[in-house]
Amino acid sequence: MALTPSRKLTGLMIAALPALTSILMILASLIPITGRALGPVTPPLVLISVFFWSVHRPAHLPPWAAFLIGLFYDLLSGTYLGLWAFIATLISAYGLSQRNSVITGGFFLGWLAFIMAAIAISVLAWVLVSLLSLATFPHQPIVYSTLLLIGLYPPISFLFGKLQQWGLRYG
Repeated sequence: MALTPSRKLTGLMIAALPALTSILMILASLIPITGRALGPVTPPLVLISVFFWSVHRPAHLPPWAAFLIGLFYDLLSGTYLGLWAFIATLISAYGLSQRNSVITGGFFLGWLAFIMAAIAISVLAWVLVSLLSLATFPHQPIVYSTLLLIGLYPPISFLFGKLQQWGLRYG
């Protein structure tokens, strides 16, 4: 059976979902979240996307694509060039290494795996930025950002799961 042009387009859209949702998460990450006690905080929501798709659709978001997505985040966020590229590659590799456990263990095991990754990545990012800047930055914004990131994982991964189901149904 030959693929129709609309079927090919649908297949391309489904294959592009991880990259498109990652770009959307980068753009959302640039919007600061403020509160009375917080001040402006910008959680790196792209980590949710990279982790989710590395676990559920690794062929559509390989580590080199995670690197490019992180590099794009570096350019838009104004951080040290390569910082988020390195971190996105790490979280992609971590997601791939935990893939079987997360898929067979269900949502809560996946969330737990993401929580561990988010904490480790946040500490790593804080240390790297402090070293590169030759200054120690306050840890409170990183803590708030990490807590927001962990709290936003369930609704965002739910939406990504629905997109994945749509892709499986129509792809």
